[in-house]
Amino acid sequence: MAVVFTKQLVERTGELGDVMASFLEEQIFAIQQATNSTFAKVPDDAVWKTLSAFATLEGTKIPMSRTEIGGKVDLKQNQLDFILNSLEEARIIRLADGIYELAHDTLALKVADKRSTEEIALLEVEKLINDRYLAFATTGTLLSRRELNYIEPHKPKLRITPEQKAFIRKSDRASKRRRGILWAAIIAAFAIISILGIQATIQANNARKNAKEAEEQRDNAKKAELEAIKNKDEALKQKGIADQASRAARDSARVAIEQRELAVQAEEEARRQQQIARDSALAAQEQRKIARDSALAAQLQRRIARDSTIAARKARANAVKSAKAAQKAREEALRNLQTANSLRKKGLAQALSIKSRQIENPIHIKGILAREAYSILRSGDGDKDDSDMYNGLYHAVKAYQKEEFDEIQTHTGMVQSIAISSDSNTIYSVASDGKLLKLEITKWNDIGLPNYVTTEVQVGEFVEKGIALSSDDKWLAVGGKKSILQIFNKNKSFEKPEDTYNLHDRKDVLDVQFLNDNQHIITTGADRKIVKLNLAQREATTLATLPRQAEKLAINPITNDIICGGRNSGLWLVTPDGTTRKRLAPQGVPITALAFGQAGKWLLIGYSNGLMEKWEHKNGTYVKYKSSQRHFQEITSFDVTSDRFVSTSNDGTAKVWNFERFGQELYEPITLEDNKPWASVAKFVKGNRVLVGYKDGTLKFWTLESAVLADKLCDVLKGKNLTEDERERYIGTEVEYQSYCQ
Repeated sequence: MAVVFTKQLVERTGELGDVMASFLEEQIFAIQQATNSTFAKVPDDAVWKTLSAFATLEGTKIPMSRTEIGGKVDLKQNQLDFILNSLEEARIIRLADGIYELAHDTLALKVADKRSTEEIALLEVEKLINDRYLAFATTGTLLSRRELNYIEPHKPKLRITPEQKAFIRKSDRASKRRRGILWAAIIAAFAIISILGIQATIQANNARKNAKEAEEQRDNAKKAELEAIKNKDEALKQKGIADQASRAARDSARVAIEQRELAVQAEEEARRQQQIARDSALAAQEQRKIARDSALAAQLQRRIARDSTIAARKARANAVKSAKAAQKAREEALRNLQTANSLRKKGLAQALSIKSRQIENPIHIKGILAREAYSILRSGDGDKDDSDMYNGLYHAVKAYQKEEFDEIQTHTGMVQSIAISSDSNTIYSVASDGKLLKLEITKWNDIGLPNYVTTEVQVGEFVEKGIALSSDDKWLAVGGKKSILQIFNKNKSFEKPEDTYNLHDRKDVLDVQFLNDNQHIITTGADRKIVKLNLAQREATTLATLPRQAEKLAINPITNDIICGGRNSGLWLVTPDGTTRKRLAPQGVPITALAFGQAGKWLLIGYSNGLMEKWEHKNGTYVKYKSSQRHFQEITSFDVTSDRFVSTSNDGTAKVWNFERFGQELYEPITLEDNKPWASVAKFVKGNRVLVGYKDGTLKFWTLESAVLADKLCDVLKGKNLTEDERERYIGTEVEYQSYCQ
């Protein structure tokens, strides 16, 4: 007999949400009863506690592994396995790739609605601790006293890590120290006011005593009393002035201490350089003495040679040996002298470069000092590339130009990704303003901006996350929000998308890369999936689903290995056929940038704390090789050439590194800094330039060749030189000065 759903039957059944809630409560009750029957001493809310762990406060699903669930629920292993299996059989949760999660988003909402006020309060406290602990790793900010008071009642029930407990204890100690300092200040202020009150009381008593002694001086006594009140006000005023003076003195003392520390550091560095020079001079003197002794020995041997033929042959042999030793000693002394001279020249060049950046006017002094530093460094035998020297030249040239001589305002939001054609004459950029811009270079200049034409490409309504250009310049892939991936074809002038794909279940596309065959695109999305798109067949394949989303991709240009990493995912290796998914490093400091260099030999990894690591790819494995803490804030991007790479950071700088020298103790990269906010992305252009995108929407063309900057300075200086007084003031008399711009 057919079942007919009448209006009355539907109304009696209730809303879908009510049905789902009833179903959930029935299943929880039934599974709890089965658990109680199977095991002894099981908490009455064991099933509910286990299910509650799968939903956030807001009612969204939380995917977890078996180990992660065990850390959140205080149950024995066999009890937890029984409950998980029962929930899975009831289709309340599901298991895929070792990850458990609620079967429906509606179930997550119902679990959140069912929580008691006490459970919600406990979860809010745990979320507060987790958020503030993650922020502490970046900002160093501890919990406030109000937050500690909020946490205190829930401490016995908290389910947090030992590191988070230590974070709470550290915050509590810091809060108590601040409170102790505040009470000490209040007590001191009270003592001062008490002393002033006692003084005012003494003056009032004196006034009353004078009144008793002489009735006829009553009017004078009243005047004295008024004067005492005035003195009290004046005393309070003086106390305020004294407090201000005390604070100013403390500030001045703190500044003086900082300046003294800088002076001590500078003095120690100067003494160290002087000691190196003295040691080199002593070594040279010792070698000259050895040479003189060897010469005397040779003379003695020649005299003996006249007396005996046999002795003469021995003397000649000894003379040759001594001459070689003397020559070797002279060469060693010369090398030491050259090293000391190079260090002296480098120190002088760095000092002149820094002094040049400190000078604003007169502008020709700024330029001459920067040019002099460049010439001194290039005349030595040491490293010809120095960051201080480069920035001295750059800022001197910039002082002669208009402010925007090498930058353009292309976007109204942060530049998020840049793609450059193989001939460097076409540049694509996307930003948080949702625009895809195309810059066609018509002429490159020696320095500053090239001549260009800008075109906005129509990409629809979604803000783009990243772009990638195939190495043959045929395809342009644009990733955006809500899973949108747009493909542009060069044969159709990139005017509009040829194809649009939805690859990540309406979740954001986070990064886009081409494989080396230019026929396949790899994407990573907010749905935790790594997807490969075949352009020829227009088919998409899911290669892997990670436990946590990975925001960054890097493709090995030789093996096509896919390296994935993110803020909460750790580091993963996925093969292009999807047969291998391997974790290379566990979750630790958030990963914020990835890139391969030197034909896939090196893997570069950037982290949120400014740390950069270089991993070696050898015999099919990836092994950490060297690391160097060189940025002050989060790494945002990498780009590579055959022997160099550039990194950008939230600290506003881009740095150009030598691959082989990266990680060496005394190596310093070229730092590109110009008081810009948040350098978000950088690309090498034509080999000798770096194009950097910033948070304010600007693109800046940095010229890397110091010689070009130095020649530009000579052009604008127009033969200007230092006067005798200026030379003595800025360079000193011990350094020979000559004009290099004739």
